[in-house]
Amino acid sequence: ATNNNVVALGPGLGLEQQTKVAVTSIVEKLVKMKTPLVLDADGLKALASSELKLDSDLTVLTPHWGELSILMDEDLGDDTLLPNRV
Repeated sequence: ATNNNVVALGPGLGLEQQTKVAVTSIVEKLVKMKTPLVLDADGLKALASSELKLDSDLTVLTPHWGELSILMDEDLGDDTLLPNRV
């Protein structure tokens, strides 16, 4: 990651326990290295229960409605009811 401008992590990783541990370890290292990070899909889900603190200046989260619900640990209902849904 030292030669990267940004790292994207998440799509297609799966949700096995060993994957969650690996994702957490990788993200911890990226945070320490101050590497910009885009987290999506399974990367978001893997970190949902983590206590890891992410730097909001260096991290972009791209959840869809269901992933946002998991991150917030709250049932957000149906996203089709949102006005201005993109």
